[in-house]
Amino acid sequence: MTDTSHTTYRVTAHSAAGGAASVEPAGNPVPFDATAGRDESLPSPADLLLSAFAACVLKNVERFSQRLKISYERASIEVDAERQNVPPQ
Repeated sequence: MTDTSHTTYRVTAHSAAGGAASVEPAGNPVPFDATAGRDESLPSPADLLLSAFAACVLKNVERFSQRLKISYERASIEVDAERQNVPPQ
């Protein structure tokens, strides 16, 4: 018997010395900054976390708009986060 009440996700991530890193959700590599400093040309792990949260919210807007029969043309979300640099937290 298959349990359909849960969905399982698996993400593979790779990192090499010097900060070359990628995460592979659904087999699609997404490079990110894993350097000790900051490579502005790549998203940081925090950027990926905030992006994933925003994507979840927008996916639920779509899902619940269909269930509740609410029409919309666009939805947007802006997520701000702050972290302490010294000491890092």
